[in-house]
Amino acid sequence: MLFVNKLQEMKTSQDLVLADTEVKSEQQIDLDKVRKWLEKLLWNKKYGMDVYRCKGILRVRKSDELHTLQGVREIYEIVPSRKWRNEEIQMSKIVFIGRFLNEEILLNSLHTSVVGTD
Repeated sequence: MLFVNKLQEMKTSQDLVLADTEVKSEQQIDLDKVRKWLEKLLWNKKYGMDVYRCKGILRVRKSDELHTLQGVREIYEIVPSRKWRNEEIQMSKIVFIGRFLNEEILLNSLHTSVVGTD
């Protein structure tokens, strides 16, 4: 199941509205597809969103390791971090901070581009 949480909106001193949004999925993701999805969002500015920062954990298909995502503007990195612990709920969670973030598009594009079946 996929979720989007709009965490908050804040105004900067220059009256630019920043927002942060969290996207979650308990389904496994394909690492190559998530990279292509992020590149469309960050490099090509697809959907007109201006992402300043993204951070998260990823549940990657065919891996027993938790992967971390760190991104600033157009630069991002996804790396295996550690093995999932038995007591942890394995899921992907990504927080986006930026302007013109569209929760529905983030959710739908993640679902169609990234999420695979378990």
